[in-house]
Amino acid sequence: MGLNKIFFALLIVGSVWFVGDRLMNRVAPVLQGHEAYIGRWVAKGVELKVNPHGVMSFSREATPQRLAEWFVNVPILRINDHEIQGRVNDVRIEVVESPHKVGAEWRMKLNDVELVKN
Repeated sequence: MGLNKIFFALLIVGSVWFVGDRLMNRVAPVLQGHEAYIGRWVAKGVELKVNPHGVMSFSREATPQRLAEWFVNVPILRINDHEIQGRVNDVRIEVVESPHKVGAEWRMKLNDVELVKN
């Protein structure tokens, strides 16, 4: 195999690795500018997961005042500092306080619950 062919093969492998790595670590367009929401957020009886691909899962245990709620793998339609809306009609989470750092912890308040990024 000639030196040119080896160089060309290495160039292709390097390009595929570089582009593939960038695509795998890419944030979904709906989350651009809202990357702080990405991650697992927890509070007692509540969990919100937002992945970089723009999909969320949410669960809340039942209490005497509220029914249990959950949805899994719902694509995010819209996100801002006031709400997270899923592509399914009734999926909407009110954001009272957007993600912010308190000391070393990330916190956010949804509906009436303060969550911590875990």
